[in-house]
Amino acid sequence: MVMMKNNRAWLRIVEVVIAIILLLGVVLTMYTQRIEKVPVSELVSNVQIKILDEIALNDTLRGNVLNNQFDELNSFVRQRLVDNGANRFDFSINVCNINGVCGLAQELVQNTIDKEVFIEEKIISGNLEIYTPKKVRLFLWER
Repeated sequence: MVMMKNNRAWLRIVEVVIAIILLLGVVLTMYTQRIEKVPVSELVSNVQIKILDEIALNDTLRGNVLNNQFDELNSFVRQRLVDNGANRFDFSINVCNINGVCGLAQELVQNTIDKEVFIEEKIISGNLEIYTPKKVRLFLWER
């Protein structure tokens, strides 16, 4: 008789544990469905704006923009993409006059035909030595 009551107690404990696991599963499922996922375009746009702001604030990079020197700009952008977890993206950075058309180079257009291209731009007005305002446009697309 004592053994029978002991078995029932264990059975009740197992039932309660299974009920708690099921309840937690339902709650977690509902919670994960409520979490809003940030669109990729918003994340990429934030990274692009951050990179362009850093270029605008760094005197050396500003000078590179104004003098159309792309080597240091390209390595800076590549490093910032890696730092921000966006290294799955390829990029192109173009510098042109404010009123000029700042498009993607023709050979890169062929690489991006079936891809979504994200574009942000910033105007760099000059520094203490040079006043030739330029528009910097940053293109990003998934590899």
